[in-house]
Amino acid sequence: MKYMRRRGLRMFAVASLLPMMALAQAPNRASGDEDPAAAQVTELVRDLVANIPKHDPKVPREFLADEAIITGFLGEVSGKADLMRTVEGIHGHGNPENSYEVNDFTVHTYGDEIAIVNCLVVFHTVAHSIKGNIPDRQDDRTTFTFLKREGKWRAVAVQYTDVPHSQSTIQNFVPQMKVVDPAPEAAADHQDPVTADQVTQLVREFLANVPRNDPEVFKQFFADDVIYTRATGLTVTKADILKNINVRATSTPEATFAADNFIVRSYGDMAIVNFRLIGHNVENGKPTTYFRNTGTFLKRNGKWQAVAWQATKVPEKQ
Repeated sequence: MKYMRRRGLRMFAVASLLPMMALAQAPNRASGDEDPAAAQVTELVRDLVANIPKHDPKVPREFLADEAIITGFLGEVSGKADLMRTVEGIHGHGNPENSYEVNDFTVHTYGDEIAIVNCLVVFHTVAHSIKGNIPDRQDDRTTFTFLKREGKWRAVAVQYTDVPHSQSTIQNFVPQMKVVDPAPEAAADHQDPVTADQVTQLVREFLANVPRNDPEVFKQFFADDVIYTRATGLTVTKADILKNINVRATSTPEATFAADNFIVRSYGDMAIVNFRLIGHNVENGKPTTYFRNTGTFLKRNGKWQAVAWQATKVPEKQ
């Protein structure tokens, strides 16, 4: 298990080298040229991915907040300190034949201090064997939640989800069934019990009510501007979610959902919620599936709603 945890961190490491105001306003939807904040965080992500081949520890050190919650494409959760140890261990040993790109951006900014970036990160890797060079490609749909503090943008949450056609190798992976806070000391200033109770309860109630297939449940939980990334790597809007309620009800009529293993960060009128989602369904003889989810919530007009939501399926134990 130790080996596989290090492997998961190493693979994620490659991917990663890749005071709050009241938020009553809608997100800025201007293009990067018209919205300075959107342009800034987009450039940060581009710089991150461009620097992956260098394995330079300075890049993730500057990019990530100390208390960042990082969810990899296998559903593994780590923190900045975990990542830095891995990156420093492989610094100078990268494969120069590997290449990386990022595209298909959706950026929502809220005032001058909060930004959500959703994009596709593509890894072109080359493995050497006795049969020659073996090219591979992995596409990860990725959500970054940024905060601007002391004039500098830093990511407080990152989540990767594999797009289905990716050929990532997951055999021998041992799922993390129990996750502990990856940065408890760094997160000490971002632990508000009241906020944590509110958003945790909100998630639990939402999941308990999903089987009712009531559109009002989804309308109240998700903000109109939500960026929702499914476990398939597909990003959809609130309108898409509402249109597909009956589709889900038909395909998994007996499914129920629950959540545990919460990690919460509080930032005034914003909160990050990372948790394990448990899907119970008797279909196909596989009653239980697990996902690692990250939700970014904003409190507007006294009400918490999810403005970003991403699910990553945790592979079954091999």
